[in-house]
Amino acid sequence: MNPKRPWLKLYNSLSTDSAVQALSHLEFKVWIFTLIAANVEGRNGLVRDAVNTIASLSTTRRDAVANALGSLQDREMIARSSRDITVKHWSRYQAPAPMTRAETADDRSRDNAPLELEKEREEKYMPSQAEQNAMRKQAEDIFASVTGLSAPTRKKEAGELWWVPLRELCTLAQWKPDWTERLIRRSIDELKASGMNIGSPKSLVKQARSIVAKANMNAQKPDTNGKDRDIVGWDRFTGEVLYS
Repeated sequence: MNPKRPWLKLYNSLSTDSAVQALSHLEFKVWIFTLIAANVEGRNGLVRDAVNTIASLSTTRRDAVANALGSLQDREMIARSSRDITVKHWSRYQAPAPMTRAETADDRSRDNAPLELEKEREEKYMPSQAEQNAMRKQAEDIFASVTGLSAPTRKKEAGELWWVPLRELCTLAQWKPDWTERLIRRSIDELKASGMNIGSPKSLVKQARSIVAKANMNAQKPDTNGKDRDIVGWDRFTGEVLYS
């Protein structure tokens, strides 16, 4: 068991994912237990001795698990190598987020922690190099999908205009995939509204810094409705403080 990952993320987009929706009930069960097995393994989506491991976890016959894994492979949801499998895009969707609320009964006393402690927990997390590369690729894909722009072929130019700025955008968003997407999209929207030209991810950095700085300042403002409530978090991009 991986004590640092007692939870698993499932995204709302599962309800509209064509590959997931095409799974039978048994295949979907095996898919969920595959994610659990990968999470327990703690090796970036790898499940060793997959058929036996998942059959044991899910109390499902080995032949049924093997057939279901074949279906998942056909739908390009997993990759197989001998007896092992790897869940595709694991880092993109399962990158560990910093704990800002209690995850277990032992941590419930932290639910009403002050904002400063919440932010401190967030800032301690640093993903592995593989996770960083996956999230930077996701950031690149988001930027390209919104702007239609792609990185230049010259390495020096691509590094200065694309890879270094994309890394800073991910850092500003604390390496959270959903925050990174929100920050990129909001930066682009605000630049377009101001009539500014966007030529590369570097064009977004100054605006992104401003968005995060304003949110940081707004998050420190006291509650204006006169109620004495505990701060439990805040919205990184609007600056709205979240109270208990």
